[in-house]
Amino acid sequence: MVEEASALDKGHIQRASTLMDYYLAEIQRLTEQEPDNSRREEADRLLRWLVQKGWTHFSIRDVNRNGPRFARKSADHTASLLVVLITHRWLSSRDGRTFEVRHVPPQ
Repeated sequence: MVEEASALDKGHIQRASTLMDYYLAEIQRLTEQEPDNSRREEADRLLRWLVQKGWTHFSIRDVNRNGPRFARKSADHTASLLVVLITHRWLSSRDGRTFEVRHVPPQ
């Protein structure tokens, strides 16, 4: 039983994920490690930006020219954010140059 509920729902999972992210960040801060989840957070921001702007099909060049400033630090940085999104199956690419948002998360 979790929070007096008979079944887990989306809210439970989101709160658990938030709590896990907090503890991971604290462990990394206390051991003076670079946060592993900062790139994931930027990738998540990029995904939300893509969805908000309606960019369901785009190229890395589009992001480097017209994407959000935080994603345009360098071409390598932009590519690393796209790799995170592909790894987590939010984006797909058939040719490595053009990308498609696979699933639009609820806002």
